[in-house]
Amino acid sequence: MQRKHEESVRIQRLEARIAELEQLVLRGDQGGRRSGRRWSKNSTSLAKIALVLGLLLVLYVYFQHQLRVASANAPVSPVNKITGLSQAASVSDANSFVPISKHDKGDLVRIPSKLVNGKVEPKSLSERMRLLEARVAGWQNSITDPRLAVHPKVDCKNKTGVSEHYLCFDGMNLPGDECIVYDMGIRRQPDFGREMALKYGCTVHAFDPSPVSTEDQSWIKENKLDIPNYIFHEYGAGGVDGDLELFEYNWQQVSPIRYPMYVTQPCGNGTLTDENKFTIKWETKKFVLPVKTLPTIMKELGHSHITFLKLDVEGSEYAFLEDAIDKFGCPPVTQMSIEWHHYTFDQRYGGGSSPEQNAVIAPLDLCGMRMWQRDYDDGGFPDDARYFLEAGLTLRYTTTSHMQVN
Repeated sequence: MQRKHEESVRIQRLEARIAELEQLVLRGDQGGRRSGRRWSKNSTSLAKIALVLGLLLVLYVYFQHQLRVASANAPVSPVNKITGLSQAASVSDANSFVPISKHDKGDLVRIPSKLVNGKVEPKSLSERMRLLEARVAGWQNSITDPRLAVHPKVDCKNKTGVSEHYLCFDGMNLPGDECIVYDMGIRRQPDFGREMALKYGCTVHAFDPSPVSTEDQSWIKENKLDIPNYIFHEYGAGGVDGDLELFEYNWQQVSPIRYPMYVTQPCGNGTLTDENKFTIKWETKKFVLPVKTLPTIMKELGHSHITFLKLDVEGSEYAFLEDAIDKFGCPPVTQMSIEWHHYTFDQRYGGGSSPEQNAVIAPLDLCGMRMWQRDYDDGGFPDDARYFLEAGLTLRYTTTSHMQVN
């Protein structure tokens, strides 16, 4: 109320000043006609310019006042049930009048938010710009270390490998400390989750939507995982919540990566003639399977923090982590181990300079999630399957491990 009153007073004063200027111009013009000496043409022009400037100033202050009033009286916006974020048509930073596009289920671009004392809050405009800088600079490799994905930033003294993934036990007491593990990607081979549950006493939540894991779940009993602290969920990791189109992938798994139509040479040297043509391949088996984002999973399971997050999700790691960074700012995870798939190298720097990886690792590094381990210092192991090359896909694998550093 005090601010509204002050704005009204300012407008009244400016209006009074404009009225004085109008009278001054009028008197000057009349006096000039009477005596030809009191006002010159130049002085009249200056007065008119002052009048115009004053009117513009009044309009500027008036519209600012209306914006503040509208913002103060705006109704509370509904909350998107999927994201937990406001669906306001426009949000403004406290120090800016730059409009922010609305966020709803039909919007392709997520509005970045952050986790503050267990609550999700919108990022400020400056925080959003910093996140955008990290992503764009990471993708373009215009960062201080173009090989960010192969250069560990911190060291771990008490480390161990668990089924092709790595954990750092510095400062931890396992078994003993409370330990929540998300094991994303199983394929009937729950070695990582089994060791974390049986050896370290962690509560393990395992996730996999692929039919090879869900249709016959005898692997749970075979691996002695029919225990209270091992829970299997028949959905996968995704950048959205709901059913997602996924495709047949290596080792009977599913992936968001679709093999495009390609030409293959089945045998011999072959020529593009009627007698001995190359073969065109295009069939890719398709599945529609449930996936969920990290914020949704944590909310449904009642978790505010995760001790270890293992991601081996055949290409879904990008969308899953991008969404987690957008929703949480810094994902509430102590450590994460990521297996990366299908990435390229920057031609300027070669092996290890992956735009796809850097665009995710740079924002994680920005919020203190530092890499301490990587499998290959040249960027990763290439798949030798011929059809990947023929389909024009680049398939490499590598694993990186990250931990939160205060």
